[in-house]
Amino acid sequence: LSGWTADGHVYRCAYAGGPCDQPEDVAPAAGALARPKEVLVAGGRIYWTSTDDGSISSCPVPGCGADPPVVHVTGRQGISNLAVGSSCLFWTENAGGGAVMKAPR
Repeated sequence: LSGWTADGHVYRCAYAGGPCDQPEDVAPAAGALARPKEVLVAGGRIYWTSTDDGSISSCPVPGCGADPPVVHVTGRQGISNLAVGSSCLFWTENAGGGAVMKAPR
């Protein structure tokens, strides 16, 4: 994607039926994120993948505030297709011929 940079952020806006003029950073204490890609909301948390460091992180739905996000997985290659189950996170990886992976929430 053009304009896609390594200093990304995950933002949220309140849905009020109109445009979002003031998005809120979900994880401001994390600083710049390593190319966040997929975002899911489940079980009161906001989950996202970051492609540069192969991580899955999360914050409570309103955001982490001054706390750092929880890092559930890191160091994965080709991470994509995030799904959140009742007790596990699932994703696919493109490295080594591909795989479906899971980790505890």
